[in-house]
Amino acid sequence: MADIWEIEDGLLIEEGVLKECTDKCARSVTIPDGVTEIGEKVFLRDWKLTSVQISASVTKIGGSAFYGCEALESVKFGGTVAQWEAVKGKAELLKNIPATIVKCADGEWQTPSVLVEYGVFAKCFDKSVTSMVIGEDITEIGNYAFGDCTSLTSVVIPNSVKKIDYNAFEHCTSLSSLEIPYGVTEIGEYAFAVCSSLESVKIPSSVKRIEREAFFDCKRLSKVVLGDDFDNVTAEWFDSLEKANPNYEIVCTKDSSTYKAIELSQKLKTHNKEIALQMAKDQKMAKIQKTGAEALIKSLLESIEESSFEIISNTKSETIVLVKIAKNAGVFKLDTDSSTWLPKIQKAIEIFSDSSKSGAEIFEVIEKQKIPLTEIPDEAKITLKAGSDGFLKIFASGELKRVYYDNSLKNLELFGVTKIGEDAFFNDCVSLESVKIPDSVTEIGKNAFGYCISLPSVIIPNSVTKIGEYAFSKCKSLSSIKIPDSVTEIGRNAFAECNSLSSVELPNSVTKIDYDVFAECKSLSSVIIPNSVTKIEGWAFYKCKSLSSVVIPDSVTEIVKQSFVGCKSLSSVEFNGTVAQWKAVKKGEDWHDHVPAKFVKCTDGEAKL
Repeated sequence: MADIWEIEDGLLIEEGVLKECTDKCARSVTIPDGVTEIGEKVFLRDWKLTSVQISASVTKIGGSAFYGCEALESVKFGGTVAQWEAVKGKAELLKNIPATIVKCADGEWQTPSVLVEYGVFAKCFDKSVTSMVIGEDITEIGNYAFGDCTSLTSVVIPNSVKKIDYNAFEHCTSLSSLEIPYGVTEIGEYAFAVCSSLESVKIPSSVKRIEREAFFDCKRLSKVVLGDDFDNVTAEWFDSLEKANPNYEIVCTKDSSTYKAIELSQKLKTHNKEIALQMAKDQKMAKIQKTGAEALIKSLLESIEESSFEIISNTKSETIVLVKIAKNAGVFKLDTDSSTWLPKIQKAIEIFSDSSKSGAEIFEVIEKQKIPLTEIPDEAKITLKAGSDGFLKIFASGELKRVYYDNSLKNLELFGVTKIGEDAFFNDCVSLESVKIPDSVTEIGKNAFGYCISLPSVIIPNSVTKIGEYAFSKCKSLSSIKIPDSVTEIGRNAFAECNSLSSVELPNSVTKIDYDVFAECKSLSSVIIPNSVTKIEGWAFYKCKSLSSVVIPDSVTEIVKQSFVGCKSLSSVEFNGTVAQWKAVKKGEDWHDHVPAKFVKCTDGEAKL
């Protein structure tokens, strides 16, 4: 069948390609003459597309036009190399595909190490780059320009740059400091997201807009130096900093307009040490208390091998200390009267030092002796190391928040915590092979175990009611999971890209399968959706390439678009209701695109998919 195109004024519009073809993701595509622009997302996630012939009339390619075309190995252009050089947005074609050359009429165009288009630094293709000096002719750093350049330690941005676009430096995990030059007026959404080593940033007063979560997950960012002439500085700009590190410091010249603007904000003034004089007094008092606690605890630990401690928070009324002996780590809250807590800390040290005691036995003593466990403060910047055997037991209360772990951690046991917080083990615990979650935990937060690539299995206790977004995403070794009936909510992408996940037991308590929950779980072979589910959201089983059968209960009333797209082995679809009930189910666009099954088996016959 011939390709059917939808073209408006020379623009190949979104979702306007192959609109009437039975095979919507053709093996090869030819962009016809007359098309001057390929619109945004036209071939988004077109995973069957292997080659594309682009007409010489094309002068622009829209954002994410070919994103996710992982089989696209051949790109041809009808014009010359010089004409291809002039095509705006060609980086949007070349960012995430296997092809590295474009065959033109008079030769081949090779993907460069960096791509600059019309004054925009569009893409750094060399992910191993360690430093970069951006040319003076650049006016904009494009979206994802340096995304995943994990070795980048320094970048020099010229004064000519006006805009740093969204996700421009996302996941540049080696970047420790940054100076944004005067001239930049806008910093885009997630521009420096997950720059986990970033400690200081200088922002000039030329900046008029900082988008949401510009510094998302920059946990170590402790110093923000501001220009003197800010007249529009707002607390909202720094929301992502507040989440990352509540104790970050704002540095600005005293009596400047920036200083005065900050002084008017109850939220921002606490981050300026020149303004927060009372805070300084409080810190001085806390330091006196800290000195006393340090001396006492040091004396208790001085003869114990593999022992350490750290004062991680202190105020006038309390000190929070981390005590670690071999594989045991505890977070304790101490009041101002050492006579009340000293005997308890002595008992904790004694039980931590007994290598014959299990975690459960230690926790029993902690509870019986009422040793004052507490949660790790938001502002904590600590690194926890496993014992010499790779084991670590953490004793705390409340929410287990994000701290840092070294790569020696292989086996983890938790005690006393009620919630595993957002990003708790995200991207740090690449060697983690086992984790014991206590039955005191009621929630596993967003990204909690994301990127724990060595974790083969997890037992989720019956106390858990919620599994957050991306909670186990990219746990590439996770092979099976049983979700207890206590769980009523599983967030989007919770198990996305768990490549080894072959089986999953869903509880009878969830009412929907959320967006992308099992997206790209390439080993998942079968799934039985429980009778409690009423809705299957979009891309829920996207590209589950081994999924061969699925049973859908008659409780389901809606299947959202592209729920099973790319399930190329799905040959058996069953519905536990009648044909009439199946026809009444609301079905989104392309919900079963590229699925080999042609019929759904109902209780009273078959219905065509």
